[in-house]
Amino acid sequence: MKNLYQLRSKNDRLIKQLDFDSRDLIKSIMNYIGQYEISRYELEKVKSDLIDKAYAYKKRNTSIFKEVKDVKAYATTLSTSLNLEKISIKNLLMVEYFPIIGFFFVFILLALHLFGVWFSGIGSITIVDVSLGYPLFMAVQYLSIVYLLYLERRYSIENNTKKMLGSFANIFLVLTVIQYISDSPTLSQSLFQLDIFILIGVIGLFLAWVIYKELQTK
Repeated sequence: MKNLYQLRSKNDRLIKQLDFDSRDLIKSIMNYIGQYEISRYELEKVKSDLIDKAYAYKKRNTSIFKEVKDVKAYATTLSTSLNLEKISIKNLLMVEYFPIIGFFFVFILLALHLFGVWFSGIGSITIVDVSLGYPLFMAVQYLSIVYLLYLERRYSIENNTKKMLGSFANIFLVLTVIQYISDSPTLSQSLFQLDIFILIGVIGLFLAWVIYKELQTK
C-alpha cells in the first residue's frame, strides 16, 4: 500500500500528462470533495480514481472534460457515492496543514530577521526581536489562506467570477493590514526576544512533523 507521499507523487506525475481542461476539471472536483469529512489519504485515492478514468477516456480519443457535461452534478454524485455529507470544519480550518503552516510562519520570521539585520546593519544576528505586529500578521495570513480555500471549494465549479473577485478583495485586505502594521509605532515595538538557535530548532521540529505526516499511510 502506498503512503500519502507516494500516492500524491504518483498522482502529480500522471495528471501532468493530461490536457489542461481535464486537469482543471479534476482539480475543481477535488476541491469540492475536499470540503467534506475525508482524510488527505482518502482524498488522494479519489483523485487517483479520477485520473484513471481520465486516462481511460484518453485511450478512446476523448477526454474527461468533454464527457463530463455537468461538473457540479458529477461532483455531487461522487460525494454521495462516497457517503460524504458532513462539511468538515477541520478541513476548512486546515488543521491537517498546521505543521506546514507553522513551518512557513516561523521560517518567514527568521528570514525577516536575517534580511533586516543584513540591510540595516542594526541588531544582533543571534537575537530575534518578535514585534507586537507579527502575531497579528500571522492571524491575518492564516485567515486569508482559509478564506481563499473556502472560495476555491465553494465557487471553483460553478462561479469563477465570484472566486476571482473574492480573491482580489482578499489580497487588498491583507496588503492593507500589512501596511497598517508596518506604519504603526505600537505594533512595531518588540514583544519578546528569541535566540536564533531556538528559532532554528522550532523550524526543524515543524519540518520533521511535516515529513512524518507526509510519510504516514493515512
